[in-house]
Amino acid sequence: MLSLQANRITKIDPETFQEGHHPSLKELYLSENGIEVIENLPIHSLKTLDFSFNPIKNINAETVNVENLPDLEEFWLTDGKIDSWDEVQKLAPFSRTMQTVYLERNPIEQDKRYRDKIYMYLPFLVQIDSWPIVNKDNVEADRSIQRKNPI
Repeated sequence: MLSLQANRITKIDPETFQEGHHPSLKELYLSENGIEVIENLPIHSLKTLDFSFNPIKNINAETVNVENLPDLEEFWLTDGKIDSWDEVQKLAPFSRTMQTVYLERNPIEQDKRYRDKIYMYLPFLVQIDSWPIVNKDNVEADRSIQRKNPI
């Protein structure tokens, strides 16, 4: 695990995470920085990637892809600037490994069917934000039930 949270990082240097230099790194936390572009992350062992609280508007498919991150299970981008469903679709190739995405408090959350749409694009998920998916036919209703009857 490597936590580089709140370090005023604005760019990921290509030499920082060169392919093969971090063969056992499973979790990378880069939240609360000033990163605008997700880049230079060929970390094949990574399972959790956290870019929350960064002004990221686009999910860079040249970096966030199955070839660079074949074991990625969790992708966190809470409080970002994602405003297009096309960006969510870029995570679809992770159907074999990805289980959880955190996209709450991005502009796309204003959509009344926010959770349903994420699940429509990423039907393999078991959790969206902090809510496990139980009712796969109506993800929004599932969230309402969980609020009334917390586990």
